[in-house]
Amino acid sequence: MANLVTSSLRKAAFCLRRSATSAHAHSVYLRHRGLIAVLSRADVCKSHRRHLSQYVQGVRRLQKLKEDETFCRESWAQGNFAVFYDLRPLVVPSLSDEGKHLKIMKIAWKHSDELSELLKEDFRADESIVLNCNISDPTSPPKFAINIASKSSEPDHKEKFEKRFGSTTVSGRTSLFVVSKTDARILGQCLPHLQWHIRHQFCSNCGERTTKDPSGSKRTCPTCSTVHYPILSPVAIVLVTNGDRCLVVRQPRFMAGMYSAISGFLEPGESLEAAVRREVAEEVGLEVEEVKFFSSQSWAFPLSSLMLGCHASIKHGTTDHVSLDEAELEDSRWLHREEVLTILDKSSPKDDDIWLPPEVAIAHRLLKSWALKEN
Repeated sequence: MANLVTSSLRKAAFCLRRSATSAHAHSVYLRHRGLIAVLSRADVCKSHRRHLSQYVQGVRRLQKLKEDETFCRESWAQGNFAVFYDLRPLVVPSLSDEGKHLKIMKIAWKHSDELSELLKEDFRADESIVLNCNISDPTSPPKFAINIASKSSEPDHKEKFEKRFGSTTVSGRTSLFVVSKTDARILGQCLPHLQWHIRHQFCSNCGERTTKDPSGSKRTCPTCSTVHYPILSPVAIVLVTNGDRCLVVRQPRFMAGMYSAISGFLEPGESLEAAVRREVAEEVGLEVEEVKFFSSQSWAFPLSSLMLGCHASIKHGTTDHVSLDEAELEDSRWLHREEVLTILDKSSPKDDDIWLPPEVAIAHRLLKSWALKEN
């Protein structure tokens, strides 16, 4: 009989979930040989949630923050905020050790109550954006990011701001290299998202001012009803190889001594493989084949990019003599596997040394996987 009852309860739960939107589906009564079981909609929902993984629960909560405006507004009061000053993140000393690389700073998270006390009328939670950094822990307080603009009428406003918060502001690009990988991923989400809201306050369709939704996931034009979403630009980044050598290049804007892989934006209607071949031909005058996708990474610069990492080898029978596009690059070098591993093993660049991107960059993983023959 127990098996029959269990089967009946399962069927009832299934029917209840399907009819959860019905005003009459508050209870289901089952009668089996004198036994009465009552299943409420709340009971079924609780049971259903217990079978969802922690990740799925986290994603569902993030989805609700984005789609349920009332829920999002109510969550501001319990939230922790990453604070930016003119798109410069507020950080505090950390001194955490990630392997051989000392990470000296971390995000200066502030609870909404602290921000209200510190910023007074300058704290406007409705200008914040929802972050997806705590999906793995759906029971933790929601996290947001907010940018505070400088005041031209107060020349020392930045110094006062930092002193009030007991924190330091650093440039967006620098911040990614002085914090942990976890914090770097968070800042990589905050920076382009906040910048997009600053740059897209007017409708590209009719020119009227747009309004931001509570979560910051979109902007809507109240005049023509056009909905605008954050822009993501795909970028091909490729490590070109020829046997046991790989090609690294240097752009003028790079930090002193830094070399990296070749990269460039995809053009409309272009495949990733075609973009890789075109970029290599344009920038170093080489022809490549066997383009293989490696992995992807979101990157905050120049605005919001999706880096699509690839490996490619020099086409058989063609030259490996580099012809630089001097409008884009100032130097290039062929490096052997052993050289790459030696350079990557440095904890920090030395004067006049060549150095390669740190672990936070996909270029680092492209180089390391090739040098270790993992690709």
